[in-house]
Amino acid sequence: MDNTTIAKKFDLLAKLMELYDENPFRIKSYSQAYVILRKVEKTFASMSLQEIDAIPGVGSGISGKIKELLETGNMKALDVYLNKTPPGILDMLAIRGFGPKKVKQIWKTLEIETIGELIYACNENRIANLKGFGLKTQQELIENLQYAQESKDKWLYSKAFMLASELIERLFTLYPLERFQISGELSLQLPIIQKINITATIIPGMEHYENLNITLIAGQFLCSDIPVFFNVVQKEQFVFQNFILGCSEKFSASFNSDSKIYSGEEEIFSALGFPYVHPPRRDNTVFLQKMNSYFHQ
Repeated sequence: MDNTTIAKKFDLLAKLMELYDENPFRIKSYSQAYVILRKVEKTFASMSLQEIDAIPGVGSGISGKIKELLETGNMKALDVYLNKTPPGILDMLAIRGFGPKKVKQIWKTLEIETIGELIYACNENRIANLKGFGLKTQQELIENLQYAQESKDKWLYSKAFMLASELIERLFTLYPLERFQISGELSLQLPIIQKINITATIIPGMEHYENLNITLIAGQFLCSDIPVFFNVVQKEQFVFQNFILGCSEKFSASFNSDSKIYSGEEEIFSALGFPYVHPPRRDNTVFLQKMNSYFHQ
């Protein structure tokens, strides 16, 4: 579990405690922990309990919960609230500019428990009629709901690349004789990423999931909530298949396979008589036409 994920657990705990009118001093403590923890550069997984406890602003209570998360993947204090909170309320707490107090007011006053019900209530102006809301707040909520829906399951390139790079590093540590490389959307350096693609010669075993900071839910690998796809290939085809996965979808759909064995992508370009082109530029029309004719000759 990476530092960002751990920090967000404390942020969620603080919000849920505020939702249930818990001790304001404890709420403030967990909110401050979120701010502090997300700035720590060294991974908590590599630190001892004493080292975590020594971080300014982090006491034994916080460090103990961090260790609990690292060892079990859960935090009992957080689970207490998660188990009694409707999933839709958790979704509302994630909406930008929509704090626990407003969520609670809507939940308890209008008995709204899902995003769908919330949108419906906005369309009927029922939110605007609540005390402390009004038309302006309702309109802001509508805009934030639209943003949340449009950005759902999407991540910035920088965050996804950082997580993918860390995952690759851990994979090589566990499987030094295998091959792994970032491919797909990250290879193309798209600004918005929907998944992490990794070309690999092996799928990691279940016993290594925790060390790799990945989980398997309903058959889908996740790394800090980002879907991870392992594109498993034979070692002799690794370079070519990774090359395909590092091209635009338009190009990769134009041919199926190449039986030649390449030691590096530069060899593929050399065989074409074409200078090496980095993945983000491989949607160039001239390049696509030349590649297509080569693989169909």
